[in-house]
Amino acid sequence: MSPERDEAIWKVSSPSRWQTPPARMSVSTLLELEACPRRWALSNSEYSHIWTGKGYPRPLHLAATEGTVVHRALQVLTSALVASGATLVTGDSVVRVLRKLGGYTSVIRDCIAEALSVYAGSPRARRRVDDAQRQLASRLPDLRCRVQQLLSRIALWSPSVDVGTKRGTPDGLRRCRCGHGSFAELRLQATGIHWYGVVDLLTVSPDCCEIRDFKTGKPKPDHEFQLQVYALLWAMDGEANPAGRLADRLVISYEGGDIDVPAPDRERLSNLERELVARTDTVLRNLAVSPPVGRPQEARCQYCEVRHLCDDFWRHHRNCPHVESAGLPQFGDIQLRISDRHGPASWDGVVESSTAAASGQDVLLRTVDLPFELRPGYRVRLLNVCLSALGGELDDGVHPVTIATMGSSTEMFSL
Repeated sequence: MSPERDEAIWKVSSPSRWQTPPARMSVSTLLELEACPRRWALSNSEYSHIWTGKGYPRPLHLAATEGTVVHRALQVLTSALVASGATLVTGDSVVRVLRKLGGYTSVIRDCIAEALSVYAGSPRARRRVDDAQRQLASRLPDLRCRVQQLLSRIALWSPSVDVGTKRGTPDGLRRCRCGHGSFAELRLQATGIHWYGVVDLLTVSPDCCEIRDFKTGKPKPDHEFQLQVYALLWAMDGEANPAGRLADRLVISYEGGDIDVPAPDRERLSNLERELVARTDTVLRNLAVSPPVGRPQEARCQYCEVRHLCDDFWRHHRNCPHVESAGLPQFGDIQLRISDRHGPASWDGVVESSTAAASGQDVLLRTVDLPFELRPGYRVRLLNVCLSALGGELDDGVHPVTIATMGSSTEMFSL
């Protein structure tokens, strides 16, 4: 990372090139575009002045990385079991597969390294990678239990007929004609409507056609929608499913148990196809606006990783009423103008916009590990800062003051 790029990441800037609309749609892309076209565009555009990676650099969130590790370990294990011809996730066949892979712990260690490798070049995450490595390593026993729990509930079907030639795709996923058998990490696509999806596990037997998706988070209605879309893609994929066989069992495999989703019949699939085409047309029209429109909403903006780049977000909160929290500390985002140095590691400022403080309010900013040098007159945006009401000798009883305290997860960007 050059000094110029290292400094550029902490400045609020526009993309060097806006992302073009996606050529193929998936469930995750559709839902992201429907939620906020601006967020999708900012996240996926090119920032050559910051780094050479794809999209805007992402911060590292430990809980999300844990979920990624568990999900990836399941993919590795199910793929190996399917390739071995195993039909039950117990017994000698599993022991042989695990021995070849080095055991559960070895698989999970490799998945931790893989999950963290994507952050190696990210200027927003590189300071947290080593700490995340240590924390994930300390949680190996728990991660192993989570993987075993999810894996124990699946049943595989050993192929009894030729399943056709398997081939790779540019993204490393699998494509093949699916006869009887189990197929892990299978890419399904409906070329007629320009949609695709990746099924965690497809099992086709003489009596049942099951699509199973592993989820490491909490249940959401979107998960059921995703499984029904997979059923549509399976029915429309003439290469993977030339006979047009319908899925008759859809399963979401959560850590707490399995949930069966009603498998759509042909009428429902036909309606779902029309729905996807209409929703795709709508989001692509919205994305054609330059720049794409932002849709500030508290429930989704608090988890947005590019909200510091979104002027719509900060305008929304500039005149937004703020609820008093009885002086209790809370984490939020704040844009402020620095007015003067208060102490060796503190600054005075004024709120311009915030999710938890009123505009125009005085701020005492307590800093730690600054990414750049502050000066009076600077305007900055801070994400995930601890905000609390000031008490004691600095409160004159007339002008309320907010304390903004930076922590390990706080990010500061200059305007």
